[in-house]
Amino acid sequence: MPSEPPADVAPAALLTALRRAAAAPAKPLVRGTDFDVAADAPLRLTSWRVAEFAYRKAQRIGVAADDELPTLARGLFTAGGVAEGGAESAAGGAGDGAGDGSADGPAPAGPARIVVRGYDKFFNVGELPWTRPEAIAAHSAPPYVATFKENGCIIFIAAVDARSLVVCSKHSLGARPDTERSHAQVGEAWLARHLAAAGRTREALAAELYARNMTAVAELCDDSFEEHVLAYSAARSGLHLHGLNSNTVAFRTAPVEDVAKFAAAWGFLPPRWRSFADLRALQAFTDAVGETGAWEGEAIEGFVVRTRMPAVDADRAPAASSSTARPPYGPGQDWFFKVKYEEPYLMYRDWRELTRTTLAEHKAWKEQVQAARERQQARAGAAKASEAQREAAPAVKPAEPALPPKSAESETPPQQAASADAPPAEKLSKNAAKKLAKAAHRADDAKRKAAGEIAKPAAGSGAALPPPPPPVKPRSSRPETKVYVHWVHARVYGSPDGRVRPEPALFAHFDSGRGIIALRERYLEWLQTEEGRQELLAVGGTVAERPRSDPFTHTLVVPVGVPGCGKTVLSLALAHLFPDVLHQQADDVTGKKAGPAFIRAIGKALGSSTTVIADRNNHCFRHRTELVDEARKFETRALQIAAAKAKSKPDAEQAKPASAPRVRLVALAYALETVPLNTLHRVCSQRILARGRNHQSLRADAKGASGTKEHEVILWRFLEEVQPFQTGGKGEGTEGAADERFDDVVRLDVQASEGDNLAKAVDALVPLLGCERPRDEALAAALAHAHAYKAPVTRKGKDAAPAEGEAESATTVKGARYYGLTVEVDPFAALAPILRARAADSPAHAEARDFLQRLSRDGRINKSPHVTLVHHMELCKPSEDAPEAPLQPTPEQQHAQAKWERYAALCAPGAAEAQFAIHLDRIAWDGRVMTFGVGHVESGELRDFDTLQRGPRGDADGAWTPHVTIGTVSDEVRPFEANRVLRDADAGAGEGVQLLRLENAELVATGWLRGMFR
Repeated sequence: MPSEPPADVAPAALLTALRRAAAAPAKPLVRGTDFDVAADAPLRLTSWRVAEFAYRKAQRIGVAADDELPTLARGLFTAGGVAEGGAESAAGGAGDGAGDGSADGPAPAGPARIVVRGYDKFFNVGELPWTRPEAIAAHSAPPYVATFKENGCIIFIAAVDARSLVVCSKHSLGARPDTERSHAQVGEAWLARHLAAAGRTREALAAELYARNMTAVAELCDDSFEEHVLAYSAARSGLHLHGLNSNTVAFRTAPVEDVAKFAAAWGFLPPRWRSFADLRALQAFTDAVGETGAWEGEAIEGFVVRTRMPAVDADRAPAASSSTARPPYGPGQDWFFKVKYEEPYLMYRDWRELTRTTLAEHKAWKEQVQAARERQQARAGAAKASEAQREAAPAVKPAEPALPPKSAESETPPQQAASADAPPAEKLSKNAAKKLAKAAHRADDAKRKAAGEIAKPAAGSGAALPPPPPPVKPRSSRPETKVYVHWVHARVYGSPDGRVRPEPALFAHFDSGRGIIALRERYLEWLQTEEGRQELLAVGGTVAERPRSDPFTHTLVVPVGVPGCGKTVLSLALAHLFPDVLHQQADDVTGKKAGPAFIRAIGKALGSSTTVIADRNNHCFRHRTELVDEARKFETRALQIAAAKAKSKPDAEQAKPASAPRVRLVALAYALETVPLNTLHRVCSQRILARGRNHQSLRADAKGASGTKEHEVILWRFLEEVQPFQTGGKGEGTEGAADERFDDVVRLDVQASEGDNLAKAVDALVPLLGCERPRDEALAAALAHAHAYKAPVTRKGKDAAPAEGEAESATTVKGARYYGLTVEVDPFAALAPILRARAADSPAHAEARDFLQRLSRDGRINKSPHVTLVHHMELCKPSEDAPEAPLQPTPEQQHAQAKWERYAALCAPGAAEAQFAIHLDRIAWDGRVMTFGVGHVESGELRDFDTLQRGPRGDADGAWTPHVTIGTVSDEVRPFEANRVLRDADAGAGEGVQLLRLENAELVATGWLRGMFR
């Protein structure tokens, strides 16, 4: 079992281990190359390259003398720490970069440090024992973040000092003697472009990375410099930032959310990713993508999955994990594995390699042809010279052909016997015999050519030597590949029948990494021709359909929100403004199976109108998937009907093939994820209350207490189900994939006015629908029409509040369990920037940041934070033994009763809502829970709040410690533990409890008094 590298290994120990490995007498696994870089002071960096096979073979990873490999890092540059005997003992050769491996130049002065730190080498699922599915399941923890594997070359950006950057490829930096422009140089140029676009400087980036002690890891994708397998447009070209690695011996990398924010701040192209709560969801997603080999319509090489070791040591893990190989990492440490697809990426790569093989064979064939021509020319010259000699020689009588010897019984006439005195003419006859033999050989060649024993050369080859056959061992067995090898062979050599001539221009720059994609696209276009289709069908293939580019014939508008967002008002107004728009409202559909009935109604509506609004919440992935699928079914059904009608018509009318309708999908997506959940609940609740009883099912409860009104309870149910519209490519499993199939997205602000959202929707829809924009007066009239709408039917359901005079539903909240203040803040969004800004120079800020990020990664951030004021458990209650006896409350219970009654009155029906300003001035944590401490609370409606809440003694005993729970590590840790943690932190007590005052970064959040039940 591989051993784990200790988390606190010093760079000096790693450097010693690297030098020891590089100095191994026989086939060292590690090799160092020195590079001199310009900085505030001249500096020498050493790049450490590990033999590829060593990553797979090594069983002991660490810096001890008996460990097989010092590190799994792939891309590692160090500085400082002079080795015995000079740098040459570490740098055993020139390598592939500009380094010379010598001891000349600046000495690696100063303490040893890691300057550039790449990822640890990661492997495909199943490639190593510890990446087998059962090992991953036993030794990983959520979330599982699948990042899009960009198809380029890796570039590292790191700080040499607080002002100087180094930009390098995996093992080299600067110019290289074997190429016009190195990867590092092109990466350097792209970095300058990104920084300029963001209004940033190299010096500022150096200072940022130096303060963080991190390496920025990016993928260089630039087809104008070097094409790989997958194409990148100009808009997608540049440095795709996908990692921020700590320059530490142990592998540590920042969460991908932080990487995305860093990319946005510094002008890089951001990473693409999806996050999953469990392995099943991850596998379902990667399997679905693997069926097509494409994500969001783009071919993909695969995903790099980021996970971490469980926080509990493997020694204390369940016994089931003891039989599985363990990754060489410690508890809680980051590690990666890879999901790589064979199709179409492998197919495209196979085409590239087959082309390279064909071109290499063509080059060798051309050399053979040239040599054959030279030999032919030499023979022709020799024959011509021989003929000239023959013609110049004196004429002689041809010799008689030799007769076969006679048997002993035969008689030989004396006159025919050979004579020793024969004339010299017999010697000339031998020369003549040789000429006759050569002539016979040439005649034999001619006969063999006529019989087809020597193949006819390809058209345009200009040589008698036949070309080699196409490569016969492609890695991909796809029919497209079988056709490709013959197609590209014909473009290199020409076809035997002469129909295809060689096209050398197609391959002019192929060996230098350009023209790869253009050649592939040329082939794919040819496959769409009738000839290509027939060739593909002949080898058992099917013609792949390309993305549709025909005009849209229909539009399906899909609102995405929750009750109270304003979806129906917006839909009614749009239908009023545009007469051709059909408004289909889910709340109008009655029956036990209203959901499927609504979907069927949408399909029917598309058959009668070119523009349909599917008005329901659509707040879940499943709901949006249903609508996307229905749109595609409508297209298929309509084409089948049109084709059937065409068949029934006379032949003359069938000449024009039936065309399929094409539905444009437009999302009117309220940006629910950008608003704190408590704010979203308040805004939507107020709108539901304002519309009153004018709804088919969710009617306002005007009689309930604030916080426990029936519609407020129901709204919480919707908010807990929300899966925000994922335009950025994130989501849970395959459920979110339908969101990527929308053609247009209109982002609406849930807090904006109805008029503003209507204007924004109209401005987006007008060019799509091809109509004129209505005047502002028309928009105002449309809103008035929408407000005058009366719900046509009334239905009951699980989300229906009781009507006037009806009995309360089974889910009606009888009363508050406690009173508190809702806090309208997103704890992570508010706190993370504060901690990140100081993490580089404050260990406390860094520790708090790491714990907050852990809570965020694990989905443990409190989405609806509050401050508890008084709980019903604090009240004096009748004794179970003597329920009729008079109550005898303690002073504390009397105080609690006073608070309860005052807060209940403020939350009573019809009472004005009490608003508060909540000052969050510190945070405390202990590894289990993190909480805000509340400095003080203010309210214009309740000016004596502090006296009321703390009591006549001013809370001298510290019974009330106002706090806002940020999050807990698991469900087993109850939120009320935050009270103890904050009290211990304030008192300077408690093992492992940390306190951090926000000082100048104090947060002030809005709060509202509510009766609470959740």
